[in-house]
Amino acid sequence: MINSDLDRPDHCIRIVRGQEAANLLRDSCFQEEWDALADACPWATACQSYNYISTWFEIYSNCFEPLFVLHETGEGRLAGLLALAISSDGKSLVHAGACQAEYQVWLARPSSSDTFILGALSILREQFPGKYIRLQYVPDRTPMSWISHARTRGVSTKRTVVKRPLLETVTESQINASLRKKSNRSRINRLKKIAELKFTRISKRQDLEPFIGSIADFCDLRQGAINRTFPFRDDPHKKEFWLGLLEKTGLIHASALMLGDAPIAVHIGPISRSSVSLGIICHSPFFSEHSPGKLLILYLAKQLAQENFSYFDLTAGGDEYKSRFASRFDEASILEISFDGFDYYLGVMRHGLLGSAKHMLGPVATSRAKALRRRFSLSANLFHLASSKKKIIYHSRDTPPLPPISVPTVSLRVNCLSDLLLPKVRYSRREMECEFLAEALRLLEAGARMYTYANRGILLHCSWVASDRSAPPGMMRGRGQAWHFWETYNVTEALAPNVRVLSLSQRLHDAKQFASSQDVFVHLERRDDGAARFLEQYGFIHVDRANG
Repeated sequence: MINSDLDRPDHCIRIVRGQEAANLLRDSCFQEEWDALADACPWATACQSYNYISTWFEIYSNCFEPLFVLHETGEGRLAGLLALAISSDGKSLVHAGACQAEYQVWLARPSSSDTFILGALSILREQFPGKYIRLQYVPDRTPMSWISHARTRGVSTKRTVVKRPLLETVTESQINASLRKKSNRSRINRLKKIAELKFTRISKRQDLEPFIGSIADFCDLRQGAINRTFPFRDDPHKKEFWLGLLEKTGLIHASALMLGDAPIAVHIGPISRSSVSLGIICHSPFFSEHSPGKLLILYLAKQLAQENFSYFDLTAGGDEYKSRFASRFDEASILEISFDGFDYYLGVMRHGLLGSAKHMLGPVATSRAKALRRRFSLSANLFHLASSKKKIIYHSRDTPPLPPISVPTVSLRVNCLSDLLLPKVRYSRREMECEFLAEALRLLEAGARMYTYANRGILLHCSWVASDRSAPPGMMRGRGQAWHFWETYNVTEALAPNVRVLSLSQRLHDAKQFASSQDVFVHLERRDDGAARFLEQYGFIHVDRANG
């Protein structure tokens, strides 16, 4: 039986929302009470801290309305807090921080946690009948005995337990031993031949701000290609949120693996007492063959050991690499809470089917990224084989002498990820764009060189140069090493007549630096008469694939 202090006349539970809640966020006394409660709550994380949540509400003020469920003693002391938010359209009730809060839970002292959360859910049911709340993820040490009593309060609750991988910090000598392994040492040495390689701890907003655009591009390209999501592109507030968090002392741990003056891998994550949680982690596709993400995690583990953190929380989720790095596992929970039976089952079905499928499929689900990569690689192969009949191929034994490039009337950019992530009018569905990005990611990681042209925030042209090793399957091969030139995206009706010829000319000029005295194949669409005339003018010969 759960004893309820809330029945005492000197205790009360209440909801504050909207402007009243916003005023509380600016109250220094309330902030002190919040901080003291978080310190006394063993399962609290950075995502429940005043600084984290107040920053989120400040940045997302036009998207969410604050709602706090408060448990206050007769002396006015804060004894319980569930920080929620209502979406601007009034349809969704979420934990404050929404998807930016990796951990979602209430604050209370252990002795009163169960009575507080039951009381909080009861009053929420009264004021928000039919609503559904999903708390993902709830930390391992959170009391859960209240769940068996929730039904008596008219609250439906489903708990799903998931594994959480942790990388315990070890001595610096152990990390150094891992970095000295032959494979890692080879990666490090190859990178050092390119430029100075260094691991950097970032502690100030002004030090992170110059790189936040690249970080967003790295994340969106990979997530779009693999998971069909765009964390930064779909959330225009995300950059400012993480920059704002870095302004709060002791809240965020940020670091980068730098090659010269540019980041090739970055991590930004919240600090929760003696641990750092995985937040944003990304790496440049241009250096993927050197595994910069893996090197970053090793250098980060070394840094965390030096800073006396107990472990690096890799967080729950199906990413396979997390299990490879984990030294142990504990658990986290997903709580699906409904104040209406029908809505509860709809919510469980909406959010739970994928999780259940992953649980049943086991290793198959955790290998989703690899399966998608194989699928996209196969799609690319079939595409190039199927489209070969629609293309004409021009060949030269080496890159021929070309006239100097005149002042261009359009600006083509090389390996510009931000161009690649711009809206694409040719793709009416996200799935089509993501398959295009998956192939682009594969090419960039293989070492292909990308040229793009955009106008007024729309991608209009994307073309490539690649060696045999980097080119897609199905390309015609020469007798020796060959270089290939082709296009993957054009909005023909929006392009100036000379853009495609200028693109081809620039690519051929650039190729003189690395593709001289080698076979050159240019793959053109049959209707591209301008480029065909340009190639024939400078000695390229039309070849038949069958006579390769």
